[in-house]
Amino acid sequence: MGSEFKSTASTGEKFSGFTLPNGVPILGDFDPDASEPIEVRKGIWVFRRKCYRVEDAELVPAREIALRVKHAAYRAEKNIEKIQKEVAAFENFERLPSARREPIPESVRLFVWQRDSGRCVQCGSNERLEFDHVIPVVEGGSSTERNVQLLCERCNRAKGKNI
Repeated sequence: MGSEFKSTASTGEKFSGFTLPNGVPILGDFDPDASEPIEVRKGIWVFRRKCYRVEDAELVPAREIALRVKHAAYRAEKNIEKIQKEVAAFENFERLPSARREPIPESVRLFVWQRDSGRCVQCGSNERLEFDHVIPVVEGGSSTERNVQLLCERCNRAKGKNI
């Protein structure tokens, strides 16, 4: 669907740059970048450089068809934007080194649990406990007994906000 206007020898009308799904060219001199949908042929509308076929167009007022064509165009554009963002996210994810990190070894977890007496090292709670890296893995911290501690969920989130 180009936007060039070419003359057709048989009718003298210009090629609009649009074709029907079956390949038949749509003739006419209209602005493909118009801010409102344009009916270019009975039941065929153009908006935002795309063609829309409207079935039973003679049964619906032109203003309603134009509104529905705009709605369909905007919804399709929004869906394409969403798909583009998702594809970009997938491509970025594939470029990252493995997003999964190694779990804390069971021997380290048992040692830390016993050392910290099954309690948060900051507030002493024994509920919703999590194993926390004192120096985060992304900053070079390891999963050793010296770098892992027990924190409750609240203290761990508070610590995360301050890093």
